[in-house]
Amino acid sequence: MDLEELMILLAMVLSQLQGNKMVFDLRLIMIDSLSALFNAVPAKPAQYFSLIKELLFYFKSLTKKHFISVVYTNNTKDSAVVHRVTEVKTIVGEPLNWAVDK
Repeated sequence: MDLEELMILLAMVLSQLQGNKMVFDLRLIMIDSLSALFNAVPAKPAQYFSLIKELLFYFKSLTKKHFISVVYTNNTKDSAVVHRVTEVKTIVGEPLNWAVDK
């Protein structure tokens, strides 16, 4: 799954949650691996970075408004842009209080 596909999926999940149309009780979303989404920055980096900010918005909405846990791994092998998850904050300019590097 690439970043655009993940955004579409999260938008659909959030839409179903807001409309009370979810047919099952969603409590956890697991993403493997978050850094894989940042492997290649396309020719339009401004558009790419706005997608990353939107991704963070979806994570915040799911966790704070709908109490759904978002767990992700950060496999950094072959990562060209992001080697540690806390480096994402330098790319998007957002504080990532929830990000922990191990």
